[in-house]
Parts: sequence; structure tokens; C-alpha cells
Amino acid sequence: MRIVLDTNVLLSGLARADRPPGKILSAWRKGQFDLVVSEPMIEEVLRVFHYPKVRRMLADAEVTYEDLREITEMLRLKAVVVDVTGVALKTVPRDPKDVLVMATLIASEAEWLVTGDKRDLLSLGLRNIVTARDFLSRIDALRLPPLAEQPRAAYRVARGRRRRPASTALA
Repeated sequence: MRIVLDTNVLLSGLARADRPPGKILSAWRKGQFDLVVSEPMIEEVLRVFHYPKVRRMLADAEVTYEDLREITEMLRLKAVVVDVTGVALKTVPRDPKDVLVMATLIASEAEWLVTGDKRDLLSLGLRNIVTARDFLSRIDALRLPPLAEQPRAAYRVARGRRRRPASTALA
């Protein structure tokens, strides 16, 4: 499964590991999905870091500029980086800065775009653009526990189906 995370979700995930954006980043680190980015998105993360509100939020989480540079390098190495050159959009968001996120979604053919941008991206009404909380509930629903973690009753039922009927059992 390929996912595009909007800049606001990426930065919130770095600042708040216990909230849905942080849990999504944790799921990516555990290999539960492929994170898709484009080089312009990585550059936007570095640019947005300098906004006073974002700097305060990340400073509260003790994320420094050097940490952010290391994280962006990790994105370049571990995430799927797509080229958005020449991507044409059928649906254009109101905010020109969101065009690169939509272009990344289209170029990557990702299943989901996760964002907190209610005014511009979520308002487009596209079914594959969801909030962090909605996406987290979707991947939680897809994740089944390994057989070893399932209740013992599941084993009894499975064993019961494998037994031969009593009439054909050997004495």
C-alpha cells in the first residue's frame, strides 16, 4: 500500500508520537505501508520548519533543525521518491502549495493522501484524501494479529475441523 503524507501530517507526526500522525509514522517505520514523497515535498518540509508556529511545536518535542535534516535524508533513502515533473492535475486545490502534494499522489498512484488540511485538500471531496485519524482506523482494521496472538479458541475450532468423524475413526 502506498501512502502520501501531507507536510502537516509529517511534521505533526515528528512532534507528537502519541497522536494519529505520530502513530502513522511509526506504522511506516514498521513497514506497514510504503511512504511516497517527492523532492519538492521534502524541500517543503525543510521550508515549513522555519515557520514560528512549527518551530515552537517541534522545539516542544525537542526536534532540532539537525534532526529534521536527518529525517529528510531518511525520507530520501527509505521512502519512495517520485518525480512530479509534468504531472497534470484534473482537480486543482485552491492553495497553490498543495499542487505538489496532489502531483505526488497522482505520480505515485498511491492509494491514500493523508492530510490535516480541511480547508483545501479535504474539501476537494476525493475519497482517497483522508485525515490522519481516518487513515489510522483504516490500517488498524486491515492489520490482523498473527496466528500466535489469536485466542486459543481459534486453535480448537481449527483442530476440530481437521478431525475425522467418529464413525470412521480407527479403534
